[in-house]
Amino acid sequence: MHNQKTGEWRLTDSSKKASQLSSRKSWTFVDVPFAVNPSDSYVSEVFELQRKGRNQDSVYTMDEEEIESLQQIGYVNKGAVFTAYGGPMQGLDPIYQFITANGNHVLTGSSAQYQDWRDEGWTEDGISFYTVGFPNIVSS
Repeated sequence: MHNQKTGEWRLTDSSKKASQLSSRKSWTFVDVPFAVNPSDSYVSEVFELQRKGRNQDSVYTMDEEEIESLQQIGYVNKGAVFTAYGGPMQGLDPIYQFITANGNHVLTGSSAQYQDWRDEGWTEDGISFYTVGFPNIVSS
């Protein structure tokens, strides 16, 4: 989901939440960029942290230290929002996190998008998690 007004991106595994966001004029559905089998024994929870205000932002992470760091600078932990794979395995794709020029976090599993963002000078913030990517991946 993408908020045209604020530039914020949101990920969800809930069609109900996506529908609720879509009903607001500023949010649009973008795509389903990846999948995870939530019943796999080796998936872990991904947490959403949000910063409200003029420069709204959402961060998705499994990393407890990153969660603590973000909370110390004003992000609110919204809890686990979906599951993903915590490490590389055959058949899984990395989902990279970047920080934009205005300080917002964005995710991508697209190698083309990854390179474009690097070329634009955005800061790579590592791999957030691993999933099974779909060929329609653009950005998140």
